[in-house]
Amino acid sequence: MEIILRDDPGPSDDQVVVIHMGAGAVDVAVAAALRNYRAYQAFSARGGEFTVSVFAAMAGITEDMILGAMPHPQYGRARYGAVRSHFSLLPTTILGTPVPDDVMAVHYDVILPTGALQLPDEFDPTGADDDLVDRVRSALNAPMAELLRLSSHGSAGKIEVNHEASPRRLQPDWSRTEVRPDAAPPRA
Repeated sequence: MEIILRDDPGPSDDQVVVIHMGAGAVDVAVAAALRNYRAYQAFSARGGEFTVSVFAAMAGITEDMILGAMPHPQYGRARYGAVRSHFSLLPTTILGTPVPDDVMAVHYDVILPTGALQLPDEFDPTGADDDLVDRVRSALNAPMAELLRLSSHGSAGKIEVNHEASPRRLQPDWSRTEVRPDAAPPRA
């Protein structure tokens, strides 16, 4: 798998983004953010980023198309401007996933901040001691709760379970991810 950073300004502030919630629980989303950390080291001055995936309903890609491509049926909706006003977003394309290229072309990563928590330069959640990983989990709970709050209020909708989607796909194994910040995304 490869992660490509796109040159993309993002959707307009009023467009809907679908927030991928993994199996639907905050602790599962935080675990995914921990697992993804090292995959983003090429885009970070601190050795990685804790991220959550969102997909923008834009450029001919509908919410139904996004929901059909998600490996888990739980998701949230928010306006891009609301998310952007609280979080940094990276326009990324992740190659080698079961998500169709046209849907992956509207993928963004929400960067979850850890506040004042200082991480070692070579922090790797898979090899870190349990106390440090627990502190990281605690630091990620507040921004994850804020992202959930954004997706559960206003005209953007509430956290929903899409019972039509099939949880047929597994989470990617990020340990085999190659990061190429200079590569061009695939064209649909």
